Amino acid sequence: MSKHDGFLHIYSQFQWHDSAHIIGNEEALRRLRDAIDHALENGSAHTEAYTSDGEGFLTIVVKAEEKTINALTMPYQDEVAKGQGGPSSKMEPWDLEKVQEVERKARE
Repeated sequence: MSKHDGFLHIYSQFQWHDSAHIIGNEEALRRLRDAIDHALENGSAHTEAYTSDGEGFLTIVVKAEEKTINALTMPYQDEVAKGQGGPSSKMEPWDLEKVQEVERKARE
């Protein structure tokens, strides 16, 4: 089975209370499940997937404490909704040390 068998689309919420969507074929969803299981046990994990146009990307999964989650910017797409985090909500997910570590390891 080639890596290109894992097709996955992840759509975040547009605004508050909107649905988020994870849509993928069986291979990609199994890889995502395995990455989540690994992150639950070890703190972080990643899986490689592809969008339907063939562009590859990493999906990084991090187990985080509530304090860390509360410090993150809101994940909404709409600019109005993005700004609704608290005054300390300035951290982007890629600023997390665990995310940076996973990205470094994935590039090796």
